[in-house]
Amino acid sequence: MTESKLKPISLGLLAVALWAAIPAFVKVGSTTEALSFLLVLRFAISSVMFATFVPRLWQRRHMVQTRWYLIISLCLGANFYFQGLAMIKLPVSWYLIIFALNPLFALMLMGVQLTRRSLAGVGLAIIGTLMFVDLEQVRSTYGVLPIIYVVIGMLTWVAYTLIARKFQSAYSNAEVTALTQYGALVACLVIWMANGMPVFEVNGTTGFAVLALGTLTPVAFFGFNTCLRTQPRFGIVSQYLEPVFGIFIGLVFFHESLSLLQALGSVLILVGSAATES
Repeated sequence: MTESKLKPISLGLLAVALWAAIPAFVKVGSTTEALSFLLVLRFAISSVMFATFVPRLWQRRHMVQTRWYLIISLCLGANFYFQGLAMIKLPVSWYLIIFALNPLFALMLMGVQLTRRSLAGVGLAIIGTLMFVDLEQVRSTYGVLPIIYVVIGMLTWVAYTLIARKFQSAYSNAEVTALTQYGALVACLVIWMANGMPVFEVNGTTGFAVLALGTLTPVAFFGFNTCLRTQPRFGIVSQYLEPVFGIFIGLVFFHESLSLLQALGSVLILVGSAATES
């Protein structure tokens, strides 16, 4: 691996690890009733981190058509709200398992060129991901609605991936990350107001979770956008690794079980993801 690839790939892997950890904080810190309020707090924290970027972003606002700012905000609002609902109602590992199917849609829509080896790797990763899913357990334990929430989150994330590439032509990786935080904050404020502007007491556990989300989310977005700019294939396909990280987090922190089939699925995801970077 050349040095020019090492940095973006390392940042891409960091982003995947953080994406896998974020649902755990959402699950600990949120409830369905408090979700919109906590999302506002989360992105208020992350937006403050980028306060020095505001003059730069304002000066360059005409470099991208206004409608794209609205579209990316809508995508981010739907993405985080429905992801949050899914994370609350599903086990951490289950959420990540289903959501990890999104790279396939992103690769198809972005027209990323894949070699035969890469296609085989994607196939292995998809098979490994599907080996996690027990449809009977979905029907009997979790219900269909949380799965619908995941699908909405997955499709809006694909949309964000496509739109972020458009913003990369006018902004740096850090600036795209800053725009993402402000777009998400505006969208979550609208959702919060639509829900009646509920306010809930933030205790020590919830406060820590919101603070962690507010600080980790921008780091993950920066890593993802950096990898997406120079290594788009790996940046997208590496998301198949999220179930592996998610299973580890579920086992350690939530005492979730791992079957032999899921262990085999983890191996296939790892092998498949590695094969895509041919």
